[in-house]
Amino acid sequence: MGEEISEFDDLCQGSRNPNSYFVALNVTVAKARKSFSVNGASLLDGIVAFDAAEVARMNLGQLNLIEVSSFCGPDALFWGYDAARPESLESTPLFSMKQWSGDAVPVFDGAPLMDAATELFGTLERKAFPIAPGSHCPAAYKSIVLDRPGMIYAACAVGIRHPDDRSATMLMEDVGLVSQENRGDMAAWRTAMTRSLAESVLAVARNQKIRCQKIFVVVAEVEVGPDEVGCALTLLPYFTLAKNAVPADGLDGLRSMSLEEWRKSVKT
Repeated sequence: MGEEISEFDDLCQGSRNPNSYFVALNVTVAKARKSFSVNGASLLDGIVAFDAAEVARMNLGQLNLIEVSSFCGPDALFWGYDAARPESLESTPLFSMKQWSGDAVPVFDGAPLMDAATELFGTLERKAFPIAPGSHCPAAYKSIVLDRPGMIYAACAVGIRHPDDRSATMLMEDVGLVSQENRGDMAAWRTAMTRSLAESVLAVARNQKIRCQKIFVVVAEVEVGPDEVGCALTLLPYFTLAKNAVPADGLDGLRSMSLEEWRKSVKT
């Protein structure tokens, strides 16, 4: 088996190869009751909220994250796009933007990419093929913790490289506070944030002369109360695929499979 395959039957692993690997998308939020701050240990509450965010949408807990820069190389596979693509992906563009080469780039909702990742990793309640507990896992990630009333967000834009070019797919993670002013019109704020995410991808593409084929965007937010600690997390792990998550005809077959076909082939 290739470098994209884990040593374990039912567990993925953090990537061991700098060129051949899988990447998946998770944009998530969570909050926890303040339990330790009253004793002066506010950092502990932040850690609890961060760990809750890791598993709020999909099972990406118990990892030793190693932060890396935000590119998915041409020999890597983006889960949910290059492999196990949901049928709902690219249903209708949100809008289009022009890039440095003059080409129009469609921008899509990236939620189906996260749906695909959830099918792979499972949840705490529904086991599938999580990354091995304690695995050293390269990841592009950003997080913010808030221990007072307010609203925080996590977001990500995935700029898919042009298939004719030997370039990388761009990953733009963002986290921050939602201002009181913006909270007055959340729909307008989400629209503006979505455009900013897409524009940031095209700015990097322009600076490095990368042709972008399409962009996927995701935004999530959470309101934190007076006795709570919240965390907003954008996390894209670089990993190898569990052996039993590989269909009978191998990675070549996986590249041409929809998410639905993959699910049936491995019976998660």
